[in-house]
Amino acid sequence: MIPVRTRVRTAICLGFLVAAAWTASAARSQTGSSQTGSSQSPAATDTVVAPPVSEFARLAPSSLLCAVDRRGDLVIAVGERGHILRSTDASATWTQVLTPTRSFLTSVWITESGTIWAAGHDAVLLASTDGGLTWEIRYYAPEEEAPFLAIHFHGDRGFVVGAYGLYLETRDGGVTWERRDIHEEGPHWYGMARDTQGRLYLAGEFGIFLRSEDDGLTWVEAPSPYSGTFFGVLTAGDAVLVHGLRGKVFRSEDGGLSWNAVATGTEAGLLGGLGFPDGSAMLVGLSGAIIYGRGETMRPMGLEDRRGLASAVPLADGRILLVGEHGLYWLDSPEPAP
Repeated sequence: MIPVRTRVRTAICLGFLVAAAWTASAARSQTGSSQTGSSQSPAATDTVVAPPVSEFARLAPSSLLCAVDRRGDLVIAVGERGHILRSTDASATWTQVLTPTRSFLTSVWITESGTIWAAGHDAVLLASTDGGLTWEIRYYAPEEEAPFLAIHFHGDRGFVVGAYGLYLETRDGGVTWERRDIHEEGPHWYGMARDTQGRLYLAGEFGIFLRSEDDGLTWVEAPSPYSGTFFGVLTAGDAVLVHGLRGKVFRSEDGGLSWNAVATGTEAGLLGGLGFPDGSAMLVGLSGAIIYGRGETMRPMGLEDRRGLASAVPLADGRILLVGEHGLYWLDSPEPAP
């Protein structure tokens, strides 16, 4: 096992999502159009050359990590070079596990059934059915030249989305996947969330914000409060929040039909976060940005060393586990928002 210091370890995906947005936008301008995928189901992985496998790295717990998820005492964090870190004691100790890729992994989701999904660059999608000990490739399409950027599951219904409108869905828990084009502009999709009423939300570049009332069978573009990039969407109680560039946060109390701007006190790009049942939320981002609050004002709680943060997950003991530029970081639970 790899022991991890209990003092501050660290922070962010050092603007990985921002870098991905800029890189993809540059590629879009060079080609003059967005890439669009076929409507076929994903090609079998045996039709392409397998990627190189990951390698053990002594400093993996302090390397660039981009996403984290938790179910019970099992915590999984993913990041650069195909690194996956696994903890079975609620983040007290960690083990790096080998994976069949060295692609940058951007997202992870632990399902209710126990299957774990991780996705990232080269349109790679990994799955584990033994608690994260071993992994196999379920989809791999480096020719797409587009990363997966977010995963969302609810029961057997699952989605993996990414750059250039990349959108895969499953209705059978990931046994089969279908590729769909759901928006004519093929934007980069950065985040998906589900509210307490079962509505789905999808946020991306150009301020594009979609809603689905039928579990993703159809999507409708909703009014957007912003024309810049949204890096994510989350729910907090009955509210929906979108967040993105330059510290922009907007909050909706009616399922994304109308929005109010949230005062954040930062201009840092906000890359990830989590919502709480009482309607409060915590968002994290570049330059060590951490903001927390409820309603139309959030207060800053940033890191002194200004290292960027990418993702957050609550722990059973009330602390918040953050991941980012230098790996793992623990934060005491904030005081209840007014």
